[in-house]
Amino acid sequence: MVCPRNKLGLIDIFVVSHHGWYQSNSLVFLNGIAPRVAVMDNGAKKGGTPSAWDIIEKSPRLEGLWQLHFSEEGGAAHNVASEFIANPEGSDAANYLKLTAWPDGNFEVFNSRTQKTKRYSVGRPGNDSTRAPERYQHCWVNDYQGGAIIRLHGPNQGGLWLRRRKYRAGSS
Repeated sequence: MVCPRNKLGLIDIFVVSHHGWYQSNSLVFLNGIAPRVAVMDNGAKKGGTPSAWDIIEKSPRLEGLWQLHFSEEGGAAHNVASEFIANPEGSDAANYLKLTAWPDGNFEVFNSRTQKTKRYSVGRPGNDSTRAPERYQHCWVNDYQGGAIIRLHGPNQGGLWLRRRKYRAGSS
């Protein structure tokens, strides 16, 4: 998809593959899509491995990396600053990250724990995307009883909830 010819092109927002595990998020792929913002749907003990974190963090156009949880495996050296983590070290308070994008191409990430929002504007250095998204969308990423919930919401829709189950041995 990205080698020898990049058929995907550059992207603005990347939901990190497989919770940020070491076997996903290859250097070639991340350099090919060169996201401006990455959201890691990791758990405290699941994902956020140092090798994957390094690859994502060094992506050429990255302006922001957000994490759902502080990664115990990553430690202080392989986690973002606390303001970019919905659930820092300690007990899981079920905080979430909310991504909102507008038709003009601007988007923002809201951290429910800090109640702060960071806005990303069109035309930032390194952003050669000139085509704005066709519709307004919201996306919430949250941990729910061991699984992730993502909510997509359009302007004339009631919204679509996607729930990813946490699979256990012997379940489907």
